[in-house]
Amino acid sequence: LRLALFNVRGEFLRFFVGFITLSGISVLNGMVLVSAIRNGRKSGMPASRAIPFACDESLRTILMTALVASVGFIPMAVSNGAGAEVQRPLATVVIGGVMTSTIFTLIGLPVIYSLFSRSRDPGQSVLEEAVQAQPVLREPSPAQELAEVG
Repeated sequence: LRLALFNVRGEFLRFFVGFITLSGISVLNGMVLVSAIRNGRKSGMPASRAIPFACDESLRTILMTALVASVGFIPMAVSNGAGAEVQRPLATVVIGGVMTSTIFTLIGLPVIYSLFSRSRDPGQSVLEEAVQAQPVLREPSPAQELAEVG
């Protein structure tokens, strides 16, 4: 029983390290795409033109990053030598996750960005738009009340 518990914790640790690696690659690809979209918006393009332009401009960078990460982990995924039981789960998580996150980056991220950027000014974030749309309700200070009366 003790050996089985150690094995489960060891597997979990290897998967966790794989997820850390995967999250770094996914965030990098998302940042590349969002920064290209924002650059297009800052140059005056509406979101409906900036998003496809940025996807086209960033496609090679995102695919190459994903391809290099996936190909780099293939030897770990197919190895049979000493230590292969440690490397195989990590490589499997990274290869599968990179492919999934690349598809999400190229398809899902532009859709989500377009939903959140309907009629915003170039470069304006969702938070900035929300702050500008909602008036701040404050109670007038005693000095303001006196100024209004007088």
